[in-house]
Amino acid sequence: MKILSDQIFAGTGVDRHGDAISETELIQLFEQVPDPYVMYADHNPGARPFSRSFNKRLQRLANGNLAIVCDVEVYDEDAMAKYAGYSISFTRNTYTIDETRVPEIHVRFNPRLFRTEDLHRLVEMSEPTLQLNASEIYQKALDIPLLIFITCAAGSVFSGFFSAMGKDLYEATRTFLTTAGRKVREEHGEDLGCQFSFVASHLPRRPQVLVSVSTEMIERLVALNVTDAMIIAELAKHYALSEVARASLVLVDGTPTWRVEYVMDSLDSVPRLGNGDT
Repeated sequence: MKILSDQIFAGTGVDRHGDAISETELIQLFEQVPDPYVMYADHNPGARPFSRSFNKRLQRLANGNLAIVCDVEVYDEDAMAKYAGYSISFTRNTYTIDETRVPEIHVRFNPRLFRTEDLHRLVEMSEPTLQLNASEIYQKALDIPLLIFITCAAGSVFSGFFSAMGKDLYEATRTFLTTAGRKVREEHGEDLGCQFSFVASHLPRRPQVLVSVSTEMIERLVALNVTDAMIIAELAKHYALSEVARASLVLVDGTPTWRVEYVMDSLDSVPRLGNGDT
């Protein structure tokens, strides 16, 4: 595979949106970024990976800016060619009612797309047994990805999200997503993507399972009473679950059909592309 040396991932210069990262923030970002680091289109880990960075380092550029520099292994040169450079994202602010515990639901959102106060209201609806945290993510990219990320602490939380008999917080979050989706379509002419994730802790490898849907399909999934077990069963039709460390499935819009985007044997391995519709 092709190797690109000395690639600049992020720096302290001003981007096309007028945003800049301070040296302190860049160093914090450097510490957050894994090494190696698998890269996806639009910061979406549900999409097929197209490259992997390694050998990360901080470097002072000739113009005086501090930058994160890496070497890159390219999986898909055609996909790589669509992007005029690299982009990166990191968390800036997190809202929670209890910072001492791991939340059952963690929503990550770009404040350029969503009103922070709407997420505050969801955070405040947290209960002792169902806590929602919300984090602002800063996406240093050419364009703003029309995505929101929902991490579920367990498969049972993912299942509860799509249960018609679920708790008020699930219903309020679904309402927020569908309302936000309509706003995004009006302003950008495209659907808002939701990228759910959960860990299948009952399986040998404890794989991370990513499930991508559009906001238009959320109520359809509630009607189908989609569960984590259903998602795992779809994956098991084509792959040995004992060999999967991460898998991504996409709901084909307008259908109850799932497409496997990719599977990975380890979190930094070369992805195996999915086998189409399941």
